Amino acid sequence: MNNKFLLLKIFCLCCWAAAFSNPAKNSERIEFIGTKKLNGDTINHVNILSRRPWHMLITYSNGQQKNILAQPDTSALNKISKVSLFQTFIFDSTLTHQLYAMRYTVQGSVLIKHNHQIILRTGSFGSDEKLKKPNLNDYFDIYINDTVNTFEIEFIPDVYRNSFELKLDLGKLAWSKSSIESQTESDTESMALGFYYLSFGIIFMLIFIFAPQQNEHLYFALFCLFSALGFIVNADNLNVYVQNLILFAPVIAIEFLSIFLAKVILNREKTKIPFILLLLSIIVSFLPYFMFNYGMPEINNCSVFSSILFIVAIVCASFSALWYVLQGFGQKKWESKTITAGFSIGFFLNVLAPIILAFVFKNDVDEIFSRYKIISYLPQIGLCFYPLTVAFVLGVRNGNNQKQLVEQLVYIKKLGQENLLKESEKKKILEEQNIVLEHMVKQRTQELALKNELIMVKNREITDNVTYAKRIQAAILPNRKTIQQHLPQSFILYIPKDIVSGDFYGFSVKQNKIIIAAADCTGHGVAGAFMSMVGSSLLNQIINEKNITTPALILDELNEGIIESLKQRDSVSNDGMDIAICAFDNDFKTVSYAGANRPLWLIRQGQLYVTIPNKFPIGGMQVLHDEKFTNHTISLQPGDTLYIFSDGYADQFGETTGKKLMTKKFKEVLLHQQDQSMAQQKENLRQTLLSWQGNTEQVDDILVIGIRI
Repeated sequence: MNNKFLLLKIFCLCCWAAAFSNPAKNSERIEFIGTKKLNGDTINHVNILSRRPWHMLITYSNGQQKNILAQPDTSALNKISKVSLFQTFIFDSTLTHQLYAMRYTVQGSVLIKHNHQIILRTGSFGSDEKLKKPNLNDYFDIYINDTVNTFEIEFIPDVYRNSFELKLDLGKLAWSKSSIESQTESDTESMALGFYYLSFGIIFMLIFIFAPQQNEHLYFALFCLFSALGFIVNADNLNVYVQNLILFAPVIAIEFLSIFLAKVILNREKTKIPFILLLLSIIVSFLPYFMFNYGMPEINNCSVFSSILFIVAIVCASFSALWYVLQGFGQKKWESKTITAGFSIGFFLNVLAPIILAFVFKNDVDEIFSRYKIISYLPQIGLCFYPLTVAFVLGVRNGNNQKQLVEQLVYIKKLGQENLLKESEKKKILEEQNIVLEHMVKQRTQELALKNELIMVKNREITDNVTYAKRIQAAILPNRKTIQQHLPQSFILYIPKDIVSGDFYGFSVKQNKIIIAAADCTGHGVAGAFMSMVGSSLLNQIINEKNITTPALILDELNEGIIESLKQRDSVSNDGMDIAICAFDNDFKTVSYAGANRPLWLIRQGQLYVTIPNKFPIGGMQVLHDEKFTNHTISLQPGDTLYIFSDGYADQFGETTGKKLMTKKFKEVLLHQQDQSMAQQKENLRQTLLSWQGNTEQVDDILVIGIRI
């Protein structure tokens, strides 16, 4: 059985070798290179790979091999490590014993033999550094001395791209010389356009640097610079990483052109969606190289995906730029009109004119171009229109600006001269008037001096009386040292608006209770001070003489006392007070609270709890309702902090904002300083108030009492 299979294998190999060795049976004929075909066309070169079957031995990356007779198809050769090709061509006798040129385009490594003689080695086969690059496109000479010519090709794909690309064109020397000259001329034109765009890019970038407020200069400078990059740099001589970046230069340039047109024509910032597609294209394009470096060279669909994204990005950018140019036809500004006209002319010469010529003249286009050289340069002339149009607009704009500046300077100079004349006349008039006024001022000054002296005497007397009243008021208020002895962790922030205050605080120790109150009387200054003295006196009488220690009952008595003292049942009087009063038991486990329009704030473990007061005052309008106050009892925990206060702190206006500090901000200040001692809290409240108030006048008396358990 094994011998049978061995004989069968040898027979197949012999048949395959016989097929290779029979040039008459397995060969392609080449009868015309530079000669006339039946339809009259001259064939200057022949692609010996295109539309011709080759004997191919394919070695896949998994080690398997396959023999086929087919045209080399780049799309069908996936995941291969090596391809060997063989074909025999029969040349017409009139074509032999001549020197030809062969143009090759290769992506990867290739070894080509003609009649068993090596004629080309590139990539890993090459010995010359110039031929070791994976992407090459060049010409070499080949001598055809016989009618039967065999070509053997060994090809290794680009390991990074894992892709197959090989083209072989055979033609006359005149064809290669003409192609090289044409390519050289094209490279020269491209280089000239590149430096043309580079010059404008540098100029517009400098303009943007010195005038950054006009960012359209930046967008057009980037358009010119990326266009110059595409024109100047020859990607074939660079590595694959840089090649990809150079290939993306046109889409970046067109995108910046689109942004520039949106800014100049419609005066709006364009969205950068093509930039997102472009970035994604670049990432996917480089993905195979990174995958190869990590040992996964089989992934080759990324380049296809990258190409699709690249096409989508450049189409989006191109249509976007064309759309903005079309929008310019409806604009009235001369800049928009000029940009639209210049770019339309450039687009016509660069894109539409070659298409129209090709459609009209069809097969005679090359003859027309050779006869009328200027027509062949229409695309290049169109490309020159874009920077020239923008430069023209910029020049006219700067000229107009310069003209306006000169006119403004002349006008300002004229105004200055007129003002000098007017000032001279005014100076003469003022000098005459000053003589008269000086005499009158001396008389008035003497009169005002006498009046000011009288006013100062009166003010001094009033101030002395109010200062004396302050000493009386201070004597009536509780002693702070006594308060500090019973409530060591406490503070009282007391800032009168004027010398005397309408706010007052009360303190008593009665029946094993510590009672403390914060009151805000109607008005401030002298009027408020009188009211505070009445309230303080009544409060002491209720607690110390009547022995009432329950906060709600104290407020009820205080309300009745104010109404009786001011005879509010018999007269129209709204004077009264708002007050908050707390009574601590001897061991500070509970506190009783009652309030007339003034709440109790309790801060416990970083949370602020509000005990709401009764919404009516002591005295005043309360005479019409005769309602009773509510008593609240609250259990206390170590570390609790309680605050009672008047409305002066929250009602203070700020210098910067012109608004009140408000209760919300007051709460934030108290919560923020809970890690501080009570003395530090008092000072922090004072500094916060001064910083907020600035040079603004104090609007009301301020009283804040804080107690920590």
